[in-house]
Amino acid sequence: MKHAGARAAFFLLISLLAPAARADVYLLGETVGATGASPLHPGWQGTMSLGYLATRGNSNTTSYNAKAAGTYLDGRWQHMLLGQWLGASDTGMTTASSHELNAQSDYALNDSHYLFGYLDDLGDSFSGYQRRLTELAGYGYKAVDTQSQQLSLEAGAGARQTRFVDGSRRSAPVERLALNYLWKLSVTSSFSELLSLEHGVDDTYIQSATALTANLFGSFALSVSFTVKHNTRPLMGFKPTDASTAVSLVYSF
Repeated sequence: MKHAGARAAFFLLISLLAPAARADVYLLGETVGATGASPLHPGWQGTMSLGYLATRGNSNTTSYNAKAAGTYLDGRWQHMLLGQWLGASDTGMTTASSHELNAQSDYALNDSHYLFGYLDDLGDSFSGYQRRLTELAGYGYKAVDTQSQQLSLEAGAGARQTRFVDGSRRSAPVERLALNYLWKLSVTSSFSELLSLEHGVDDTYIQSATALTANLFGSFALSVSFTVKHNTRPLMGFKPTDASTAVSLVYSF
């Protein structure tokens, strides 16, 4: 059973895509890869991805992951939503789970500068978080904005409240720096890099997510990503660094 549970956790880990990333950059890369069209336009648009793994016989394990991202453009405002859910079970019993809801609203001051508000709600038993809430406000700058490449830089400050799986709690002010890069390699493929750093009184959380997306057919695309997460002060019994590789099927609408 121990080995079966480890296998389930491993397969779930490799299905993980980048959490807490800007939904618009995630959406841009995946939609460009899926449709080959210029993705951002007024109104709603989004992407969905789903993964599932089940083993039967000597082991009975199940793991799943689901993700949905959406963006809404209305004049100077851009609203972004990102949600993802992951879980693993062994012989019908849940062994670990993770969920995240992320929202960001941008207000454009001009073509290059914008202000933003950011909210993130994370529950991740893999990393020892029962719940972690982050609220930020800040400034963003579009350093590059062409048909083939987009690069934005962000700096913000706010607060973070964490409740760990052992019952302990931690609340502190937090500062966040982020880099969001997208490169449209061709009509139907794209490369993206999402890099963020959150610094608090007690710890620093760094995350890097690199993805390559290419069209399969119609509105479906294949995305391959590599994600690294590092916490300078993890809960006792948890490692400071997690790395995951994912291959996902994505649908855009």
